[in-house]
Amino acid sequence: MAENKKSFLLYADLIHTVRKMPKDKAGELFMTILSYVNDENPVVEDMVVDLVFEPIKRQMKRDLEKYEHKRERLSQNGRAGGLKSGEVRKANEKQIEANEANASKVEAKEAVTVNDTVTVTVTDTVINNKRAKALVVAEATTGPTKSEYQKIVDEFTGKDKTTVVIALKEFIAKRPEFAEPYVDYFNIAVEGTEIPTVRSIADPRRKKVKARVREPAFDYCEIIKKIRGSHKLKHESSWFSFDWIFHNQTNYIKIIEGNYDN
Repeated sequence: MAENKKSFLLYADLIHTVRKMPKDKAGELFMTILSYVNDENPVVEDMVVDLVFEPIKRQMKRDLEKYEHKRERLSQNGRAGGLKSGEVRKANEKQIEANEANASKVEAKEAVTVNDTVTVTVTDTVINNKRAKALVVAEATTGPTKSEYQKIVDEFTGKDKTTVVIALKEFIAKRPEFAEPYVDYFNIAVEGTEIPTVRSIADPRRKKVKARVREPAFDYCEIIKKIRGSHKLKHESSWFSFDWIFHNQTNYIKIIEGNYDN
């Protein structure tokens, strides 16, 4: 934090995420935040806590920059306050406003870089390298995001599975809020197991997918990786399914945290 700064902002809507965390994880998140604002540079080992903490940390950095700009403005206005003419004060304010505008542009550019740059490591070597079936896409593919996915479907349908998986992982990393790419990746991943595949996408499924994707802790590629490595889940057809993953946060967190690892 800035020197001599004794407070920081937490935004009220954070409660919607924290309420869905186990109490011990929520406590660890709060201690991590306090450690961070006291310049202790905490190392977060728990993936769920880290996923929730990362956007909070970025917002705090942005708030700190705004605080520094505001403090500089007040300081310059104070020095100019004794002058009879207000020209110096106005010039200083204009310069600071220009600096803030430039900072906002840099911030926006960094946000685009973080969200749009995806590094993909192929870990799905257990998937046989044979021709993949055509990807499942609903007839209604309106909207820019679905149109983008339709282009991927057109390009990669019929290619070997490794190539298809790479394309799916890159697209899913952008966290699309519609069900098709998640269904496609799931169906490819569970082929050859006893886990039932998805045959249709009704509105209740779409709503569940959209809800889970908006949760910071939801890491679908990690979930699929865990499923592929779990002997228990691959041979479980009585209760485990696509819908079970998306039913609530508790279910997929169990997979991510290794409850079904062999």
